[in-house]
Amino acid sequence: MGVSIRLGIGLVLALAVSAQEPRGSITGLVADHTGAVIPNASVKATNLDTGVVARTSTNAQGSYEIPFLLPGPYKIEVEAPGFKSWLRQRVELRMEDTIQVDAQLEVGNITEVVTVSAEAPLVESTSGGVSQVMGGDMVSEMPLRSGSVAWAYAMAPGVVLNDRPFDGPWNIDQASNVSIAGSRGYGADFNVDGVSNNSYGGRTAFVPPADMVQEVRVNVTNYDASLGRATGASVNVSLKSGTNRLQGSIQVAGSGGAMMTRNFFTNRFIFDPTTGPVTAEKIAANTPSVRWMRYSAAVGGPLAIPRVYNGRNRTFWMFGYQTHDRVRPNATSYSVPTVEQRRGDFSALLALGSSYQIYDPATTVPADGGRFRRQPFAGNIIPASRIHAVSQKVVNYFPAPNVPGTRDFLNNFNYTFQNFQNLDQPVVRIDHNLSERHRFFGRYAQSNFHGDFDRLVPNSPVRGRLRARPYRGVALDDVLVLSNSLVLDLRYGFTWFQEFENYANTGWDLREFGFPQELINLIDPKARTFPQIVVTDMQTLGNVGGFYQTNYSHSALAVLNWIRGKHSVKSGFDGRGLFANEKVYDNATPRLEFGETYTRGPLDNSAVAPTGQGLASFLLGLPTGGYIDVNDSRAASSKFFAVFIQDDWRVSNRLTVNLGLRWEYETTVTERFNRFTRDYDFQTVNPIQAEARAQYAASPIPQVPVEEFRTIGGVRFAGREGAPRGLREPFLRAWMPRVGFAWRWKPTTVVRGGYGIYYDLLGVDFTDVPQSGYNQRTNTLTSTDNGQTYVGSISNPFPFGAERPKGASGGLRTYLGRAPAFFSPDGRRPYAQRWNLALQFQPLRQSMVELGYLASRGVRVQTTTDFNPVPRQYLSTSPVRDQAAINFNTAAVNNPFRGISGFEGSNWYTQRTVQRNVLLKPYPHFSGLTAALPAGATWYHALTARFERRLHAGLRAQVNYTWSKFMQAASYLNPTDEAPEHVIGSFDRPHRIAFTAMYNLPFGPRARFFSGARGVLAHAIGGWQAVAVFNGQSGPALSFGNVIYNGTYPEIRIPVAERTVDRWFNTSGFVTASGAQLGQNIRTFPTRISAARADGINVWDLSLQKVFQVRDRYRLQFRAQAEGAMNHPNFGAPNTTVTSTLFGKVTATQGGGQEERRIFLGLKFLF
Repeated sequence: MGVSIRLGIGLVLALAVSAQEPRGSITGLVADHTGAVIPNASVKATNLDTGVVARTSTNAQGSYEIPFLLPGPYKIEVEAPGFKSWLRQRVELRMEDTIQVDAQLEVGNITEVVTVSAEAPLVESTSGGVSQVMGGDMVSEMPLRSGSVAWAYAMAPGVVLNDRPFDGPWNIDQASNVSIAGSRGYGADFNVDGVSNNSYGGRTAFVPPADMVQEVRVNVTNYDASLGRATGASVNVSLKSGTNRLQGSIQVAGSGGAMMTRNFFTNRFIFDPTTGPVTAEKIAANTPSVRWMRYSAAVGGPLAIPRVYNGRNRTFWMFGYQTHDRVRPNATSYSVPTVEQRRGDFSALLALGSSYQIYDPATTVPADGGRFRRQPFAGNIIPASRIHAVSQKVVNYFPAPNVPGTRDFLNNFNYTFQNFQNLDQPVVRIDHNLSERHRFFGRYAQSNFHGDFDRLVPNSPVRGRLRARPYRGVALDDVLVLSNSLVLDLRYGFTWFQEFENYANTGWDLREFGFPQELINLIDPKARTFPQIVVTDMQTLGNVGGFYQTNYSHSALAVLNWIRGKHSVKSGFDGRGLFANEKVYDNATPRLEFGETYTRGPLDNSAVAPTGQGLASFLLGLPTGGYIDVNDSRAASSKFFAVFIQDDWRVSNRLTVNLGLRWEYETTVTERFNRFTRDYDFQTVNPIQAEARAQYAASPIPQVPVEEFRTIGGVRFAGREGAPRGLREPFLRAWMPRVGFAWRWKPTTVVRGGYGIYYDLLGVDFTDVPQSGYNQRTNTLTSTDNGQTYVGSISNPFPFGAERPKGASGGLRTYLGRAPAFFSPDGRRPYAQRWNLALQFQPLRQSMVELGYLASRGVRVQTTTDFNPVPRQYLSTSPVRDQAAINFNTAAVNNPFRGISGFEGSNWYTQRTVQRNVLLKPYPHFSGLTAALPAGATWYHALTARFERRLHAGLRAQVNYTWSKFMQAASYLNPTDEAPEHVIGSFDRPHRIAFTAMYNLPFGPRARFFSGARGVLAHAIGGWQAVAVFNGQSGPALSFGNVIYNGTYPEIRIPVAERTVDRWFNTSGFVTASGAQLGQNIRTFPTRISAARADGINVWDLSLQKVFQVRDRYRLQFRAQAEGAMNHPNFGAPNTTVTSTLFGKVTATQGGGQEERRIFLGLKFLF
């Protein structure tokens, strides 16, 4: 077969895959003692665990390569006529590694053997990228937080965690929402056994059992052109295969009761004198029953059927299983109405100051300047006769206060509730070697998770989520050695991921709320729940509606490895087919919001009270907002293809250059029945213009002459009226050049670096299709005349009925009066440039140090752009509250859209007036108009230091330190700004350190201390191992709103020694009075500032374990593991709402109020 035909196979025999490689390669040069290369030398690599042999021969330049080898220990043998045989006794091959094993042959008889036993250097001399590999032995022995392999990701340089991980391997968001060297959250490519492991939204679909893991590799930067479909960062997990011996492990571990410490704020509540005396009853009420049981097994060996088949050295099986059964605490604090407030008595608030005055909606009358005036409730007390009967009933679903709270009675309820979580994961893998030139493996995995969450209200089902998340995954791989210089790898993967959620109160009898039967009949019985009651400052009752989604993908890969001279060339064609089916109910049962609209005063645009006015609206039964959703389903899909060529060129014994080029094509997202909004027609006059202009002419505003009042455009639908079916235009210019180098300066010193371009994704697994028109939202309507009269209430929130979806039948009349959002049809994909330079050296034989520089730049980052802002000239530039500008923009003017077809479901269909600023917008027939455009950018720079110590004298360790800065321009501070705001990034964490150490304690027989111990003493003190893992990370920069701050930014920071949860930062420079807040202005205070940061991550996880030798092949390991060993709380972000009495205070810990420390005791049987 000619070389061109073989290369053609590598480019054609493929479809749809990501080319993460779960195996490694051994390469080298064979020469004699003079340096002359030896062609046609036989090279054999034997896996010491399985006995599987792989052979090749050197080419004319004396080079060889054996690719696609499973990670593990290998013996390398080289033979050539006229030379002594050469033997390297043990070489440890890791996933994705290309290790260089050169052989120098001596003249002599081939039956003579020269044995080399030198250890492989720790420095990487074949690639310019940055990566971190953690072996399966370390993964299984280290105290993995929550038993999740995802915790191992955090050990690599440049990795930033979004939050302190608490949950187990079922929490795919915590496992995926990481930033790696400046990538966006959920932006890494996750793979298991070289097959895609991504699900919807960039989340990993499956976190495998720890005892099944062979290796975990985090590629921070990688210049291999076979890798793609991400912005340069990837995580690959390789699972174990069976060996020639039946071996494995079975373990059980558990925690509960006193082995779990209470949350910081739970303890604070218990021991706070203002919450009452410390009693056994009080402690018991805030210390619910908790437990966490973990069971796992991993067993494998040769496939053997007595008298039928002996699979030694040929066929191997591996089975793994884990299950988690957890009841966990969740400490929370929130606000509930006081006993007096439930009766309508807010007099205690008025005693704090006049800003807490509540005004009577029934007294609303017109005032000058398009305003409306109200009278206060006498004594701040709502008469009992005015409290709505439904509100009087529903208010009792709020629990009673159990702590004093703030001076205005906020944060007055503390509660620790239980969440229930269960996970089952079986995994099976088969490896079969048809011959030395043909190898195959297959793997099947599944995961089943069930959770019961968020029962926030004691002894009541009005809150509570029920979630299930099944997963199924298949990987198949076939390696064919076509010749000594050509090896073909074929791979197929299938991932199926489903997630659905409903609620504990599904099936609620909505007649309790007095809803009309017509409204009840509109609600899908599957989503008929307790309505979502959202009262300003109070705990929300009810849940948003449920959802279900099924996502699956097919992937396949063909890669051809070709050795020619000093070049190792890899070429292939890859991609994926991705499918997403989903139904999101949103608020299929009404969401009812109660704010300050009708209870503020004396004018309708006066400053709102610090608290109380929203609760008053609720008691009066007057919703100020809310909606009901009737949504369609969607069945979307996209495909992805790529071709690549990679040349790893060994220029000399000291220099290797990596050259690669990749091209990708991602088809645009389509929906099976074209049920989505494609874009906006900015040219066509909307058919409502004549009717709307005529109504506008009856009472125009001076700023917009009648002839200039226009309603231009409307939403366009996929596949309708000439619009394409796809969400975006195709993009064919995704070329990605990559170059890396590794220069061996000295035998144990390497300089490495490189540069590459990586395109991000816009496919269905990362993009929701907008469904304006197919998802119909009807807003609540309480008044059509700014509160002079009332047509709606809590029992009749949609007095004119709720609308059903019309799809695309309305054309440009669709979704009027609302805020459609769409994706720019510009199909140009975001991309990242990544580069690095590193010095790696071995100061001692068993240790390695790496000093490096990492950088990336995101280009064409997706940015939400507002096309319908209030023009800049009408907004205030005053540094203080500009009441004149607020009055001008919010003044009530005639509504020109009332009664016009297309506005049904919007309040504009029935309201007599709208605010003036509605008519000032460029597209006044929409309340908003936003699009995702490729207009943003990010910048990341970091210095890294890394230390690794190979096992020596009983100690093995890894340390990574990263000092970085992450900036972004991905959002607009003001909608009218010309460019996105340059600001500190949401993933900026200046300092991060990750440390892992495993130490075999030097006590007992053959140890440094007590080596002469015998009998019971020897068993008691020998065989102990201690493991420590530390993760430290700076906190995120805090986000503030449109605030007035009089001071310098550094003054906001409080020294760490002086910082408390009650005063996290210096609030003195902020204007906190409600009546002085900004509005209708050009904002100048930045979104985030580096001087003010939330708490970071500071977590020690420790374990102490001992192995008891039961018999020759049987061992029993005892393990005590402490997660969060120091019992150190990691606090959540402080309150940054300047008008809140909680401003500057921290009220929760990271992870939702879980335990600070948990101790697990376990037994592991090894054989």
